[in-house]
Amino acid sequence: MSKNFGGLRLEPQLANKAVATATDPNTKKDIDSMSNTLASPTRDSINAESDAAVERDTLLTLQTVGDVMVKQLQAELENQRLLGILVAQNEEIHAQYMREMQKQMAH
Repeated sequence: MSKNFGGLRLEPQLANKAVATATDPNTKKDIDSMSNTLASPTRDSINAESDAAVERDTLLTLQTVGDVMVKQLQAELENQRLLGILVAQNEEIHAQYMREMQKQMAH
């Protein structure tokens, strides 16, 4: 069963590895060391680029979801159109049958 980490769904093995890495004291030292070596303007620039990348990814995901929804709606409209044709054909066949039955009963 997958686990949810900050909106990401991870399989148990990957989730356990992520937790182990995040809680490893060496990882924390590495992260602290990297954070301290980054100058504040550079860190802000990286954050801005990261935010922009997340925004682009989000917009692409929304566009993809939108495209899928449009295709599903188009398919549903086509199904409705075809269903309408079948209903009309069925009604015509039924009307022909009823006319034929009336002719036979009249004779």
